[in-house]
Formats: sequence, structure tokens, C-alpha cells
Amino acid sequence: NKSYGVDVKTINLRNNLLINQVPLSDTTGVFKKEIFGTKVTVSSSTVLPSESVLVHGVIQANYSVNQACQYYILQGGNTKVSQIAGFCTIDKDSGELKAKSYIKNNLEITVIAIPTAVMTNEYTESQQLALSATEQVMIVSKPIDKTVLTGAAYIERGKTEHYSAIVSGYTGVSNECIYTIKYNGGRVTMLDNGAVTIDNNGDVKCSNSLSQDFTVEIFATPTEVYNSELTDGEKDALSGKVA
Repeated sequence: NKSYGVDVKTINLRNNLLINQVPLSDTTGVFKKEIFGTKVTVSSSTVLPSESVLVHGVIQANYSVNQACQYYILQGGNTKVSQIAGFCTIDKDSGELKAKSYIKNNLEITVIAIPTAVMTNEYTESQQLALSATEQVMIVSKPIDKTVLTGAAYIERGKTEHYSAIVSGYTGVSNECIYTIKYNGGRVTMLDNGAVTIDNNGDVKCSNSLSQDFTVEIFATPTEVYNSELTDGEKDALSGKVA
């Protein structure tokens, strides 16, 4: 039940020598390097929006193997991917699993640590998976219900109006929003060559150089929603607006 590290090719022992668990007497055996499997740990079993956790693999072998692993999300039992749109990404080298800024629903995923040493042509895909390890991680949603925007429905030339937003949703949700003007179906931050502008504080400025009347919608989109992979329609539904 002891092991010895040696640098020479000839070893003299009092007791029996086993090569791959087979006892040898006076014969010569060939030592075969073997990886038995991998253990994987995750710094947390849940990951929140914009946060990350670390996946770490430890390789079990009968020799001093390089402990480097490649990290993936495992789908359908054997499909390796580096991201799931709208939920998370994983760095294949560092094992950092990072959640997106806004997540619609909870999702349980499987992360896998594959020993780099077995990711060669000598090992089939099934053999690689057999020598790897997986762990479950929950990608946790922090839903936003709605955003209410308040402010004037009429702005005169030469005046500035302030718009403010209140975001409803999970406990501690931020009221930080991206403010835009929606005109002719598109979102902009200025109109009429800069005669009308909107800033990150929700202030809409209308200069005296305004050339005509405009009917627009002022939009306040929660920052985490604005930066997410939601569709424009989904973003609009979670935004506040004033016409």
C-alpha cells in the first residue's frame, strides 16, 4: 500500500512488483500509463445574472498526469457547447461559467471537465466522455415584471424635460435604465440633427433649432434587459414608455 517515485529504469524490491495490478516475479513488465477518471467541483451550484462560478477538474491516474482540462456545457448527453444563448457561456480553458446579464427562466445545465490528455485521436468521443466528469449547475433567473416611466407628454422648443423610471421585479432590482427615443419604429438618442436629444439620466432636451413637430415615444429599458439577448419585442414588453 505504498508508492515510490523513481528516476531509474531498474528497480530492486524486497516484495512483489505489480504492473497494472498483475504480480511479476523475475519477468519484465511494461508499465502502462492510465487515466482512471476525473473529479469535478463547482464553486457554487447556482449562478445569478451577470455573475460567474468556477468549474475545476481533477484527473485521477496512475502517473503524474498534466491536470489541465477542457470545460464545456454538455447537452443531450454527448454534445459539447461553449454557450447557451440567453443563459450562459463557459471558458473552455479556465472553466469560468458566466451568466448573461438578464435571464428569462431558470435552467439547469450540465458542465463537463474533459482531461486535455485524452482529447486526442487516440481516444474516441465516448472514451473521452467516460474519462470525464460532470456536475449540475442552476442558472437562476431574476425576472423583471415591468417598468413604469413618468414624465411630460409635451416638450416645447428650448425646454428640457426629465423622465424617471421605476423597475418592478426581484428584491433589490435596480432602477438603472437606458433611455431612448423611438421614432418610425427605430430607437435613437437624437432627432432632427441633434435638435432633440436624450441622455442617460432621462433628460430630453429640445433646442430652439427644432425644424418641425415630432411625435415620439420615450423609452426606459432596464439596463440588464437592454444588454440581454432578448428579442426587441421582449425588451419592449419590459420597458416603460411615454408618448
